[in-house]
Amino acid sequence: MTPTAALDAYLDHPSLPYLAPPSWLRTQKAVGETESVLALAEDETGNPRRKPLIPLPGRHHRWHEDAAALTGTFRAEPEGTRMVVMETEAGTRHLTQRADALPWETDFDWYGMVREVHDPGPAQRAVSLARVPHLIPAAFRLWNDEGFAAPIDEETSRRLTAEHPLWLAGNAYVVSPDGEHVTATARLHIEKHGHGEPFAFLRGLIVARETRDTSSLSALTAVYAALMDRLRAEGVPRCHLKVAADNHRLRQFYELLGFRPEARVRELSVPVGAGA
Repeated sequence: MTPTAALDAYLDHPSLPYLAPPSWLRTQKAVGETESVLALAEDETGNPRRKPLIPLPGRHHRWHEDAAALTGTFRAEPEGTRMVVMETEAGTRHLTQRADALPWETDFDWYGMVREVHDPGPAQRAVSLARVPHLIPAAFRLWNDEGFAAPIDEETSRRLTAEHPLWLAGNAYVVSPDGEHVTATARLHIEKHGHGEPFAFLRGLIVARETRDTSSLSALTAVYAALMDRLRAEGVPRCHLKVAADNHRLRQFYELLGFRPEARVRELSVPVGAGA
C-alpha cells in the first residue's frame, strides 16, 4: 500500500479527530503501512519511545497478523519503547478477544468530545505571545513544568520560539494581572486536508499549578474564548478534543462549554524496544 492509499483509507476512520491529524501522516512520522495498519515513528507529542499504530477501517481481518509483524519493526528501538494502538473503544475490544493476541496493556483511556464553533460572547481573552515577547521563557517553563517539553534555558526558549512560530500563532496564553507570569495556555491545531470541511483539535490545555485553586475557571474561559475567536476568523466550524476518561471535573467543564461526548478512545500498548 502506498502512503497516499493508506492516508485515503485513514480519512474514513470513524474517530479521525481523536487520533492523529492527516497532515502529520504526510511527514516522515509515517514509517510503514500494511493492509490493516498505519505505523508511525512517533506520536503527536513527539515522544520517540511511543510508536503508534492506527488501525485502518474495514480491514480488521488482517489486524492481528499485521500487528504481530510490526513488533519486529520496532525491536531495535531504545529500551522502554512501546508500540501503541490508537483506536475507539469498540475497535480495541476485538484486540483482546483472540487467545494468540499480543499482551496489550491499557495506557490511556479518553473521551473524544466535539462542539460547533460559536461566538463565546463578552469574556476576557487570552493573548498571543507575539504581543508579549518577554514572556516567551515563562510560557516554555509552564510547558516544562507539566512535562510537555524538556527543560530549556531562556536563551534557547527564545531561539526555539523564533524558529517555530507555532508557539506564537498557534497557542493562546493567559497572562497574570501583573503581566509577568503565564497562568494558562492551550495549543490549537487546525486541519485542512481537502477531504470535506476543516476542523480543529484542542490539545495541551494547561493551567499553572499556583492558579488552579484560585482562578482556574477564569483562565480556562479566557483560553477558550480566544480559541473560538481564532476558529471563527478562519472559518473552521468544529472543534474536537480528548479528555481523560477519569477526569470528571474537566469533562464537566467542557460539557458546560457545550462540548458533547462523541467517542471513547483507548490506547493500548505492548513493549517492543531492545529491553522488551
